[in-house]
Amino acid sequence: MMKTASLKAGIRDKVGTNTARQWRKQGKLPAVLYGHKAAVCALTVDAVEFGLIIKKGSRFVELQLPDRVEQAVIKSLQHDPVSNTLIHVDFARVAMDEVIVVKVPVKLKGHCKGVMHGGALEQHLAEMAVKCLPAAIPGFVEVDITDLEIGSILHVSAVKAPEGSTIAEDPTRVVITVHEPRQEEVVEAAAAAAVPGPTEPEVITAKKEKEEEGEEPAEAGGKKKSEDAQAKKKTEEAPSKKKAD
Repeated sequence: MMKTASLKAGIRDKVGTNTARQWRKQGKLPAVLYGHKAAVCALTVDAVEFGLIIKKGSRFVELQLPDRVEQAVIKSLQHDPVSNTLIHVDFARVAMDEVIVVKVPVKLKGHCKGVMHGGALEQHLAEMAVKCLPAAIPGFVEVDITDLEIGSILHVSAVKAPEGSTIAEDPTRVVITVHEPRQEEVVEAAAAAAVPGPTEPEVITAKKEKEEEGEEPAEAGGKKKSEDAQAKKKTEEAPSKKKAD
């Protein structure tokens, strides 16, 4: 069961983009509180304190306003599309005896057999809606993946609800699948295995050793053949000249 978090909140007299930007520069998060047919209230909360609450997984908070205390759940968070920085929070009022629906994180438990046998695990739901009283909001929904083999599909209907709550998701929704490695992963693995190891470097000195033993370079050999051909031609021409005399 999740502990109630306490958070100080201030009242915003002005709203708008420019005003909200100024609050953020001062380390405050703009927020709104609504619900229970009461007036919408524009608030500010300390960005660091609220970040710690989110990090702990809390969803139920006591807002300490200057003139009163409000029980609320964190309904939604707005992030900057570029930097992904948290820029706005929505709180919804709740009564302690009111059953509410709230989303909490899904936490995986165990070492998946399918993954240990070479499969790949895919998580389709990072959060799951539960129905409970505000004081019974769980910190997370635990999903045991130990016995999942390659080809297994785990649906919401197989998930056990935390104590004091019930699962409020479509029971046919898929939470976890364990499948064979994708084709490209298999191809990449095979290609990596087929890459030959390092080869022996070419021995440059082998050529030099042959040259030292008397083998002529191609250029020198060509020059010698040309000189031999000219000498042979002179020899053939010499008798013919003598006969003519």
